[in-house]
Amino acid sequence: MKNAKKTIPAALAAAGMLWLAAGCAAPKPGQLPVTDRDKAVYTDQGAMAQMKETKFRVAIVVRGDKTDEGGRISEALDSALVSSIGDFAFFTIVERSNLDVLAKEQQLEELSGNGRGQFEIPTADYLIAARPNAIRIEEKQSQGLNLRGQMETKTVVQASMSVDFRFYEKATKRLILSKNIDKSLTASSPEEAQHKLAETAQECAKGFAQELGSRYAPPARVVELRGGGRMARITMGSNYGLVPGVKVEFFEYVDHSDLIQGAEREPSPVGYGIVRESELNTAWAEVIDWEKSYVMRGHYVKIAADQSKGFRESLTGFLP
Repeated sequence: MKNAKKTIPAALAAAGMLWLAAGCAAPKPGQLPVTDRDKAVYTDQGAMAQMKETKFRVAIVVRGDKTDEGGRISEALDSALVSSIGDFAFFTIVERSNLDVLAKEQQLEELSGNGRGQFEIPTADYLIAARPNAIRIEEKQSQGLNLRGQMETKTVVQASMSVDFRFYEKATKRLILSKNIDKSLTASSPEEAQHKLAETAQECAKGFAQELGSRYAPPARVVELRGGGRMARITMGSNYGLVPGVKVEFFEYVDHSDLIQGAEREPSPVGYGIVRESELNTAWAEVIDWEKSYVMRGHYVKIAADQSKGFRESLTGFLP
């Protein structure tokens, strides 16, 4: 028998929204007790006492179109990229004055065309090239009834754009990561639309930076648990891009050499969490499904590659 498609009744969805609005915020970690469950320790014989600190030198180039809107959006995109990438302790941004050679349109087009090419910046290991494309701001007329039941004409501004990100490795002359993000929105005026597009470009930059962070940040460790495994304190904070709302993955290393010849240690997830509080070098994360997950002191932690907000997580209040 075919499975019937499950739907969420409107009343249940409404109740869930009311529950969220009523305040399902996670408790402060310091208010939670330390239980026997929180004292369990994961022991890894191959563990490193400290995270290996590696600095990656990154050049950032943002191109914009020739319009005023494109220029403002490009400036916002550039500012957000520099700020977000600079927040990571393992990325060092090279001097912007060294990027003059990359301002040549032909060289950047060669990089964008086939993902290979040269970028001659002696002090950089990687290059981030970003560009807002296809920026459109259009005013449209629509008719509808007002509160008095009278027909009236309203002006609605529709705006859209795409933001292209590319991450290149200098040593291999290779495109490591490419991402194109399409965005659309409505506004009450062209000026408001420009402002919203600039803010959207900044959010795209922060998201791309988080994706890079998930790839290059060294793993941290869980050093403290509270509330029966609900809250975990980890050994990285804002210096590794961890701010409230960032999703992290808890994992341990497993050895499959008894099953596969030549197999090496590899990470195996044991749970996920959402950062609730962060300082420079540490952060507290709430463990998702903490009653079922068995995250322990000593487990490893990294920034999760998937930072999307799923329906289940937003409904149950795991994400802010």
